[in-house]
Amino acid sequence: MEIPEISQCYLFEAPWDAAFVSDDIDDVVYTWEETFNSTLDLHCPWRHKRVKLTTQKPWITKAVIKQLHTRDHLLKVARRSDDANDWIKRVKLTTQKPWITKAVIKQLHTRDHLLKVARRSDDANDWINYRVARNKAVEVLRSAKREYYTNSFEENKNNPSAIWKSKTLNGSNKKCREINKLKIDDHDMLDKTEIAI
Repeated sequence: MEIPEISQCYLFEAPWDAAFVSDDIDDVVYTWEETFNSTLDLHCPWRHKRVKLTTQKPWITKAVIKQLHTRDHLLKVARRSDDANDWIKRVKLTTQKPWITKAVIKQLHTRDHLLKVARRSDDANDWINYRVARNKAVEVLRSAKREYYTNSFEENKNNPSAIWKSKTLNGSNKKCREINKLKIDDHDMLDKTEIAI
């Protein structure tokens, strides 16, 4: 393996003499290793890679793995592109919520881009721009969700089962416990039809 000239300069300039100040061999090895690793970290830092497990969990089927690959591919395409349609494909794949419109996705994309810029530059103005975009994204998302439910309730105001069905399909329905007994004036109602009336 050939070491570039710039890296060779830094290796030559490292304070190697500091390792040999101590008489204890453990201190010498520790100091030398720290000097070497700190020099390497400057020019070839560690990279984190995701490694595929040889034995997957039982619920990770081929269909799940295929869906994960599709998700990762769409994320890569969406990050490289400025096209909102790529982000729509990505968001539809992961969320599929009906209130996620193109305007919401565009604002989320802007927020994510400004976060990336702020992390790279670590400039106070970039962080302010990101926070403004983040707050705007939350506002747009909440208003889109509010508008969706308002329209849904308005369209189905005479059809309660459709309202409950739409809430259940969108995941906002929580499991509720079944009422088995209702007590009114020291009288216990156990019949479900009586309880319902």
